[in-house]
Amino acid sequence: MFAKKSFLEATVEDIIQQAQVSRGTFYIYFHNKMDIFLNLVREFLEEMTIEMEASWHSPDPAVTVEATVSGFLRAVSRRRDIIKVLFEVSHYNTDIAKERANLRERLRAKIRSHLLVARTAGLAQDLDLDIAASALGGMLEHQAYLICSVDTGQNLEDVMVTVATLWRHAVFLRPKLP
Repeated sequence: MFAKKSFLEATVEDIIQQAQVSRGTFYIYFHNKMDIFLNLVREFLEEMTIEMEASWHSPDPAVTVEATVSGFLRAVSRRRDIIKVLFEVSHYNTDIAKERANLRERLRAKIRSHLLVARTAGLAQDLDLDIAASALGGMLEHQAYLICSVDTGQNLEDVMVTVATLWRHAVFLRPKLP
């Protein structure tokens, strides 16, 4: 319903009609439409955390980057209805802004951890890990925004390959040829 009407225009009445439940049933589980939306956002954050955790276990940094980028962008694409509203509502609601910041911080921390492992193994450039993690996370977040809020007409697979390639070339050292 939030995707159909936008968060501001959707009403509890719209939600209960769409869900085919009574008003009383709705209020047993949720206080208001913000409460149900926060639950949807938190559900997405849990899905995203599981996807992100699964992608960080390859010993090959290139595989890890590709899995991270594709896992994140595929999850965003699957839940574009929620993510679009998350971007919209986070501009004027502090609770939703905190959830968005939580997602950003989880992503940044995971990227930083991966970069540290790669740098320690001699595979990555000597970059400021916090700045690099924020920049790479920002690149992913911006692509999420484009996927959910702007019809660029770009193929998701092409976006994933391009973003992963940019990430690899920006971070990882190239082997020296003899």
